[in-house]
Amino acid sequence: MNCEELRNDIDRLKGLKETLGQKLDALNETGRGVVGVRKLRGKAGSASDEMLEKYFDDFKEQNPEISAEIRLGERIEGFHAHIRSITALPDGSVLVGGYGGELKQFMLKSGECELKDRRWIGGFDNDKIINSIAALPDGSALVGGYGRELKQFTLKDGEWEPKEIEGFKKDIHSITALPDGGALVGGSNGELKQFTLKDGEWEPEEIYGFENTIRSIAALPDGSVLVGGDYGELKQFTLKDGEWKPEEIEEFEGSIFSIAALPDGSVLVGGQYGELKQFTLKDGEWEPKEIEGFRSDIHSIAALPDGSVLVGGNHGELKQFTLKDGEWEPKEIEGFKKDIHSITALPDGGALVGGDSRELRSTTSCFPAVEDLKSQLDEIIKKGAE
Repeated sequence: MNCEELRNDIDRLKGLKETLGQKLDALNETGRGVVGVRKLRGKAGSASDEMLEKYFDDFKEQNPEISAEIRLGERIEGFHAHIRSITALPDGSVLVGGYGGELKQFMLKSGECELKDRRWIGGFDNDKIINSIAALPDGSALVGGYGRELKQFTLKDGEWEPKEIEGFKKDIHSITALPDGGALVGGSNGELKQFTLKDGEWEPEEIYGFENTIRSIAALPDGSVLVGGDYGELKQFTLKDGEWKPEEIEEFEGSIFSIAALPDGSVLVGGQYGELKQFTLKDGEWEPKEIEGFRSDIHSIAALPDGSVLVGGNHGELKQFTLKDGEWEPKEIEGFKKDIHSITALPDGGALVGGDSRELRSTTSCFPAVEDLKSQLDEIIKKGAE
């Protein structure tokens, strides 16, 4: 679409600008891009909506990289071991950890769904495996793995400084940050501890009530946490009078490897043999709903800003699940070759996927920001009026 083609529509476009602004603002909540516009279609049912959709269809045609489809990008080089954990930091960069204690920070290239500026971070024993990384509100990160090694990494003067944290006795498999700045750490043989920072030191406190090896911990909006592990053990821990109280949640059969909290307060739980369930709290009870469509063991689940989720597992199986009319519909994403062990959502709406044999890829569904689209329309109107 060029200015000449729009010249005859300038007056109508001017009248549409306010409508466009309102709809684009709504896109932040309903999902960005052409699909987001079509979700809003029909609310007004006017010629304005048709013109708005035509504009985005033409914009999409001129910019083929814009798509509602999630696709994997080229392999991202720079990591040398099996990847076990990825987490996004508040500054938009990501930390990637795995075998051999390898830990690296990848910086997002501004405005594009790719990563650059790989930075090696020393301080984790090279004979250990990093299983979990959790970003803290202050910009630092907790990193844990085999051999009960747990460290806090803080960025000072451009360098990541490690600080050893004592108090965990078993191998660490999962860490989640708490709203108060502390963290829960879970590992082998049901060991679960809360770490709280007091006067510059991390103080551990034992939490009782879990029996088997803990594989995943997810913080919920109400301040409680879900903890899942081997043999289908799934429990909600709620802080009452300074004590974490466990409550068993049944209905999961195989071992649990990943738990993801969704914006509506429900959770997705995934594990062995492709078992995937959504748990929703109703009248004080967690109600499970089976979700079909995954074949292999599920190792990672990540909620995306548009409301869909990415689920990854063995043999490169990667699927996007989207909720439509109350049902989760799976869509296969091809391109990953090895077992997937970690997925993290990125600030731009995409995701980073990592797994065995140092395979690391980002999704390529990069939609332009709302303000960018507004600016582009302003420019079209300005040039067309000239």
